[in-house]
Amino acid sequence: MANLILSFILPPSKITILAIALFCILPLHAQKTGSDSLHVFDLSRSGQLERLGDWKYRFGDNPLWALSDFDDQAWGRLHPGKEKETNHGIRWYRTRVRLEGEQNDFDILAMYFSGIVSAYEIYWDGRLIHRNGGVAAVQAAEIPGDLLRVVKLRREWTTPGIHTIAIRLSNLHVHDSFRYFRIPLGYLSDIRDKLNEFMYLQLFNIGVFFFACLFSFALFLGGGRQRPYLMFSLYCLASVLGIGILAYQLLWNINIRYADSLVWLSYIITPLSGVLLAIFFILIFEMPRKYYHMLIVSVLAVVPLLLFDQSDPVLVLLYASGMALYAIRKKVPGSLTALIGILGLLAMMVFFYWGVVWYVYTAGIVFFIFCVMLSISRQIKQQNQQHEAAKLRSARLETELLKKHIQPHFLMNTLLSIISWIREDPPTAIKLIQSLAEEFRMINQISSQTEIPLSDEVALCRTHLTLMGYRQDVQYALEAQNLPGEEKIPPMIFHTLIENGLTHAYRSGENGRFLISCERNNGTVHYRLWNDGSQLEKLSRQPAQQIEEGMGLKYVKARLEERYPHRWQMDYGLRSDGWEVNIIIAQH
Repeated sequence: MANLILSFILPPSKITILAIALFCILPLHAQKTGSDSLHVFDLSRSGQLERLGDWKYRFGDNPLWALSDFDDQAWGRLHPGKEKETNHGIRWYRTRVRLEGEQNDFDILAMYFSGIVSAYEIYWDGRLIHRNGGVAAVQAAEIPGDLLRVVKLRREWTTPGIHTIAIRLSNLHVHDSFRYFRIPLGYLSDIRDKLNEFMYLQLFNIGVFFFACLFSFALFLGGGRQRPYLMFSLYCLASVLGIGILAYQLLWNINIRYADSLVWLSYIITPLSGVLLAIFFILIFEMPRKYYHMLIVSVLAVVPLLLFDQSDPVLVLLYASGMALYAIRKKVPGSLTALIGILGLLAMMVFFYWGVVWYVYTAGIVFFIFCVMLSISRQIKQQNQQHEAAKLRSARLETELLKKHIQPHFLMNTLLSIISWIREDPPTAIKLIQSLAEEFRMINQISSQTEIPLSDEVALCRTHLTLMGYRQDVQYALEAQNLPGEEKIPPMIFHTLIENGLTHAYRSGENGRFLISCERNNGTVHYRLWNDGSQLEKLSRQPAQQIEEGMGLKYVKARLEERYPHRWQMDYGLRSDGWEVNIIIAQH
């Protein structure tokens, strides 16, 4: 029964039972006297609804069972949650109600029937007062009725005293298990008011989820296409569809055979909704071993459906609470707010079990959505702060690199090389001057940009290697493999790494070889920069901190973080045949 009220968290798993849940959450009265489960209804009090339960039942068919004076002491008694009857042919249910007081002059009594079984007949004191569909012992003869019925009771039928209600029914076209039910009895105006209130409540719930869906999808489109926003948007969409099924059946009464088909749709929507919500928390909490957690929540969402024939979100929410606690420990922004929202949902379930339920679950929706959106906003705030900090670091390091290229000793060494070549080989001196001018021109052109075409970066690297080759009177070669020319990267990434290689890998007068390659795989772009050099063995014996703290590597990391926040990895080290730097960038 818990899944009835938790439809705001996950879409309903049983459409027919959800409609009955309408009156399970209303302030109903259930007074009984004696051991024979006699219901009492005060005719002088409006606004009350008596849930007719504690049914006696018997399989078979006998018209005498409808009579009020029939002795049903030997009949079995239904118990909530214990019976799972289906496809047993015709059966009868009986219960009694005592009407007290004076009936309202301007209203009549009515009973509300919602998705009980395929077909049924209602008897009041032995009198057939309503028929929905055609009751039969075999499926071929049974005629499925409508999902919802409000049965009006004439004033002359509802005089003060004890009355017997008998139901003749069959359930051969509904594949869902038939369970214990309660039928609300009350004034017609009160029943209609409660139906309208519940309908408006569901429309409000749909509106909350719908706008949350649109907002989350807008964040996904305009916020770097981050998958957590998409997952929450899909979760809200699934909730809209699930609650929309309930609203649809309340607005347009349909044949129970088609309503039964909606049950199978809910069997898909409900677990899927739970999985989407859990994946959202897995991604936004930055959980390690994400696919492992996704597998667990998928099992938690499906197992209750397989074992208990209903989808219960409690297990998924408890697991999400555990992930939120982990995120709080790791100081993930917004994790505490998300935990409060999850605990609010769980508290709402407790209130339901205690009977404090009127409008609580709608308040739970609003509170949960508010907490999630607040959690998202805090993460966005932190991401913006990190992005701005990365831009500041990048600008500072960019300035340092530019200063490095124009600092006196760099120019002095280059000019000395030019003087030397002018004396020995004037044409080579001219080429050196041209290379120096070209490198300064390219650096000045791209340094202020956040990204440039990969082909421009490779051209800058080749220009720098040509310049350094002239200065050192050696040959430096740069090979490119599988480089997509249209790909864009932050400027001077490989230029900086190649400059580090020239500084640390080669002896004076030693030729050098560099290789840049690119590979796409499973939504990532993998760049690999390799170089040889006789000094690498000596470099490998240096502490890693001396390399880590170099300004060049800091610049590379700052540029990567600025352009690809939290979506890049870089490692480097000595391989068997040279020095290798790997940069892996996750695509949107």
